[in-house]
Amino acid sequence: MPKKIIMIEDEPDITGLVTHYLEKEGYRVTAVRDGAKGLQQIKSELPDLLILDIMLPEMDGLEIYRRVRADSKTASLPIIMLTAKGEETDRVVGLEVGADDYLLQAVLSSMVEGVLVLDRECKIL
Repeated sequence: MPKKIIMIEDEPDITGLVTHYLEKEGYRVTAVRDGAKGLQQIKSELPDLLILDIMLPEMDGLEIYRRVRADSKTASLPIIMLTAKGEETDRVVGLEVGADDYLLQAVLSSMVEGVLVLDRECKIL
């Protein structure tokens, strides 16, 4: 059974790229464009990994992160945060709140490879 990944990202190009690479490697990816729908999807289909954009319309990624961590059913869900901003302070904030990793959208192909390596080595998924 393929491992499930939910991606909450509002940019279709980014979603398409990540989905393409991960599905090619055998993962099942569900992409959602906003936070409220993403939280509903997480509850209905508990994933093995959440890929979460920080800057989303209506509800930002940090709020989604807090809600996921506050729920005992999803508190230990691995989360990789994405951002278009390259500021080191943004990365520090993402990691300080407890994200498993925090990556720039500009390095998505590397990110996808990193997820695959992490899964092979650490069996996070």
